[in-house]
Amino acid sequence: MTQYARPDEDLSLHVWTDHDALTSDIYEAIIDADNGEFVIAENDLSAELPAKFGLSAITDPTPTTTGHIVTYRAKGAATMGVLPDLKVELYSGTGLVVTYTQTSLTTSFADYTIALNSTHVGLITSGDGGYDDLRLWITMLSPVDMGDSVSVDQLFFEAPDVPVATFANNASDSFHLVDHFGSNFSLE
Repeated sequence: MTQYARPDEDLSLHVWTDHDALTSDIYEAIIDADNGEFVIAENDLSAELPAKFGLSAITDPTPTTTGHIVTYRAKGAATMGVLPDLKVELYSGTGLVVTYTQTSLTTSFADYTIALNSTHVGLITSGDGGYDDLRLWITMLSPVDMGDSVSVDQLFFEAPDVPVATFANNASDSFHLVDHFGSNFSLE
């Protein structure tokens, strides 16, 4: 199973709006993909300011350090022929976990992912926010100062469920502990 931390609040929006040019609760437009809703930044010489979203809390899946992924759907538009880039950053509290600049946006919505490695995951568990205070920032980076835009219609973080330990009694005085990954431990 997988846990999903989805946007549940706007922390700071700067030049970002939703598809209807609204400037509050725009996180609601990026919870689900393909619903006709999105957030957008249009280049107005200050577009390199991020939209910052708080995410719903998930349970720390320690000791698992795999399967931690940032997923987003985005597209770009350009009037001068050069598509803008999209910088995506994951924070745990105030600590930066990972940053990635998507340089290959298309003119139609496409899916993108950022797979975290064990070092990134360690920054979540050692940070001041943990899995209870995750945040995603998105920033349009434009090489041209007019007419560019970036749209995002989905943004979330996923991590594995918490490993579950089960006990199996073999009708004797010994028990075997089987963890979520199928490893056996005998207790005699």
